Amino acid sequence: MSRYLPALFLVLLLAGSATAQGAPAPPQEVTVEDYGYDWGGTTLQVEWRGSPAEQEEGFTGYRIYRGDTAEGPWEAIADVAPKPALFLDTEAGTEARFYRISALLNGQESDGIVTSGSALATPNRFKTGRFNSVIFVFLFTSLILGWIWTAGRKIPGGFLLGYIGYGAVFTGVLLFTDLTPIWDSGASVLLAFIPLLIPFIALLIPLFKSRGDIYVRPIPAIQAVEEAIGRATEMGKPILFVPGISTIEDVATLAALNILSPVAEKAAQYDSKLIVPNYDPIVFTVTQEVVKEAYLKAGRPDAYSDDNVFYLSARQFAYAAAVNGMMVREKPATNFFLGMFYAESLLLAETGNMTGAIQIAGTDAVTQLPFFIVACDYTLIGEELYAAGAYMGGDPKLTGGLKGQDWNKALGIICILVLTGWFVFYGVFTDPAGWSNWIRELPSTLFEVGK
Repeated sequence: MSRYLPALFLVLLLAGSATAQGAPAPPQEVTVEDYGYDWGGTTLQVEWRGSPAEQEEGFTGYRIYRGDTAEGPWEAIADVAPKPALFLDTEAGTEARFYRISALLNGQESDGIVTSGSALATPNRFKTGRFNSVIFVFLFTSLILGWIWTAGRKIPGGFLLGYIGYGAVFTGVLLFTDLTPIWDSGASVLLAFIPLLIPFIALLIPLFKSRGDIYVRPIPAIQAVEEAIGRATEMGKPILFVPGISTIEDVATLAALNILSPVAEKAAQYDSKLIVPNYDPIVFTVTQEVVKEAYLKAGRPDAYSDDNVFYLSARQFAYAAAVNGMMVREKPATNFFLGMFYAESLLLAETGNMTGAIQIAGTDAVTQLPFFIVACDYTLIGEELYAAGAYMGGDPKLTGGLKGQDWNKALGIICILVLTGWFVFYGVFTDPAGWSNWIRELPSTLFEVGK
């Protein structure tokens, strides 16, 4: 038996060495402090400097323990990844807490390192970390007011003070309210941007009321409306206006009704017959009132006839067949197809094209736009349909809303470009190695190269 003792001793020695090598080095400089952005006051933030074992294969992360004293007892509360070297304990409660952190490597756990002191979670009503968005709010507001100032336009002081007051209230909301769920989702910039858009539009309305020359980008389809109505008058033929086959709740239908009013007014001035067949009963009652009011506005209420604005059918192809038959019989000189359309769009546009009419179409249905583009003379694409009502009506409220939305889009594009540039330069100067890896992996991410 004695001859086997040296071999047994050697095996135990090697096993002890393997065990000693398997235990990783612990993390360093473990600290804990109150988390500055929680509303309820139950969150503590634990940070540490990483273990040298992070560079070794098989390193899985760190185990977090929580205790009431520096000697324990300890409760394991989480296993976390190596990066970032930070942990938020949202269930710390209202008592002073200590933390111990150990490293994990190939199933082995290092000695735990205890925080140098304890920390107590307290409510934080003032969100100091939101100053970036507060600065964004003030820059946004200053840009708007600076644009108005440089334009040399005068607006009522009440509107100006109201907008500044709104910005101040919104800043208070950012700093003092509990928006943690939204804030933690990464929506801080969006949150600081969207609520300022509506008052911006409201601010532009009084500005445009004081001006008579509001520039709106020319839209060929709208410029052709008066020519198309004049052509129908010269030829002694009617004008056909189809307000789509959707309900009154549809935005495209409302946009079509905005265009119907100035078209009906022009038709009344030129003493041209306007035919408006309707698909939906509620839309029918609205179009009756719109056309009647337009004729009254033109000073020709006697020229209006209920027989020209009527309800046809709420069945898609029955309605399309009836309108097609009307175009073949009446042979209108001008056709308007504005609103929401579906499969009947090509049937209507092709029939009108065969009758030789000038056709102006517009819809926000992407799948139907190709048919209108190839079969009609002019087409309002997407948002042009919404802008057409403001363009033709000349109402400062509609024009102010249109210009305000355009400025909002421009500001949004500027913000996206600025934030993208900031992201690029921030990544280059703070983490050049990670940034270069991201650049190298970009082609495979976008185009699946090598997969």
